[in-house]
Amino acid sequence: MEKLKKVWDGVVLFFNTTKLGHFIKSSVLSFTGIFFGILFASPIINELFNTSFPTIQQLTDVWPVVIDAFYRSIWAFIMVQIGVYKYSSSAVEVNKPIVKIDKK
Repeated sequence: MEKLKKVWDGVVLFFNTTKLGHFIKSSVLSFTGIFFGILFASPIINELFNTSFPTIQQLTDVWPVVIDAFYRSIWAFIMVQIGVYKYSSSAVEVNKPIVKIDKK
């Protein structure tokens, strides 16, 4: 049990302290939010804006709607990541001085 706790602590430390861990964690959270947002917001968006996004009407509609929401969320996630990358690597952002907070 002690070894399992050490492994778990290592995993938590990785996700909380490393740049790659932060990227993976934020990517998973962003994709999950976009996926479920698209999946469950489609009926509301259809009603408010008279669109025709696929929604789950019966249990036979579940898989086509989930696949469509998955495809849309992958596309939205890729667009967000490209936008974040372009913003953070832009000349304006690269040339900004690093803000250091003095804790006095």
